[in-house]
Amino acid sequence: MNKKNKQNIQAIFITKDKKIYITNGLKNNFKLTNHKFKMGN
Repeated sequence: MNKKNKQNIQAIFITKDKKIYITNGLKNNFKLTNHKFKMGN
């Protein structure tokens, strides 16, 4: 995989303790609406 392709990969990770981690490319497109979950650092 070349560098250009890597820049287009985004992800959302959810831990067992209900923390959500998102990649930088999703930060402007992600809205947390469930108060049971918290954003991780």
